[in-house]
Amino acid sequence: MKLMKLFLLVLLLRPEVRGQFGPLMTSTQTPQAKSAEELDSYLEIYRNRDPQSTVSLANQFAATYPESEFLGLVYEHQALAYQEMNNYEGVVRAGERALARSPRNIKVLVTLALAIPNGVTSRSDSSQLLEQAEDYARRALKELDEKKIPQDLALEKWEALKGGLESDCHEALGHISVKRGDISGAVREFRRAALGNPQPNGRQFLRLSSAYQLAGQYEAAEQAAARAVEVSEGHIWHLALQQLQDIRARNHK
Repeated sequence: MKLMKLFLLVLLLRPEVRGQFGPLMTSTQTPQAKSAEELDSYLEIYRNRDPQSTVSLANQFAATYPESEFLGLVYEHQALAYQEMNNYEGVVRAGERALARSPRNIKVLVTLALAIPNGVTSRSDSSQLLEQAEDYARRALKELDEKKIPQDLALEKWEALKGGLESDCHEALGHISVKRGDISGAVREFRRAALGNPQPNGRQFLRLSSAYQLAGQYEAAEQAAARAVEVSEGHIWHLALQQLQDIRARNHK
């Protein structure tokens, strides 16, 4: 009992541990380490910035501490690492392992909702996968709707965080609608994602532009593509610029 209290105290006092849980985790969800070695192993994963190394460290942690309360977070880090590596199966596998331990983990629910539709094409289980992705998105929205504002977070910061995650959920629902051939649904969800995001996201405006094109609404598609160019950079900016040029060429023939 003394040992448990000691490491709970260490956990609560170390700012790099306490701070990283963030406003999405309640005090009742905060994990406790049973040893200094376990805590240090988790912190190594948390601090690591190389996705391949993170995947390996997560596997080592799971093998060494199979009963750890940190496993949900470890698999969350692994899922995000796989996402950086564009490893679809890895994201889904690690994300589902994270949810098995923390079913209400909003970050993982959103990550899976966004990722799953990317890999359903030509799969025999595509319908089931899309249903699963929709379930994750709606669960995340429900969690966000019911979550109380954290006491130590300014209202405007909480609203920005919440709004961004809600926007991601609607983007996922829009992508799911596209995969199902529901174009009007895709337009509706991508509009909610793009226009409702406190921090405008070029990818969401680009997807909205594509949905408008599928719906035959070319003027709206041009406006969304132009907005995507305004708020994007890098690869998304190039894609948005090319789409805008293509739409304008079509619209002004």
